[in-house]
Amino acid sequence: MLDEAAHLLRRERHLHDLCLQPGPVKEIRIAGSGGFLDSRAAALWTKATGRELGARARSGAWQFLGWVIFTAGYVTAIAIASQLAIGGKASIGDVVLVITLGSRLQGQMSTTTGTINHVVDGRRLLEHCACRKCHPARSLALQAFFSGQGNLRSPGKTICAA
Repeated sequence: MLDEAAHLLRRERHLHDLCLQPGPVKEIRIAGSGGFLDSRAAALWTKATGRELGARARSGAWQFLGWVIFTAGYVTAIAIASQLAIGGKASIGDVVLVITLGSRLQGQMSTTTGTINHVVDGRRLLEHCACRKCHPARSLALQAFFSGQGNLRSPGKTICAA
């Protein structure tokens, strides 16, 4: 999913990193190109997140299909166990066992996919945040700095609005 947008994110990160290093910051501020670099990085970010959104939509469709198949199998297993119980070839305990096992399996699968999604989302957020400031806050700080209304704190690490 992220592979489709990796090159865009690298370019976006490089542009913003230029604005976070003391040497390039001086040149960018003198040239007055901070706004251009920031808007270009924002455009790259928008394009990358658009691709990611498409990938997430496809992923959601596959997950939905997977749950439909699981549900069909679960209902079929319950129906077969019930028919066997009605025919005397299985007990009511067997039907309860099928229902319990299916329910447990569904819970474990749901927890696993949810955990994987949280880990991926957390990794994604951590990759894009710089100095615990997410993109919009950093973008505003860069705009303030390049317009002369901000200053550098901890040069080389972050740009903060005054």
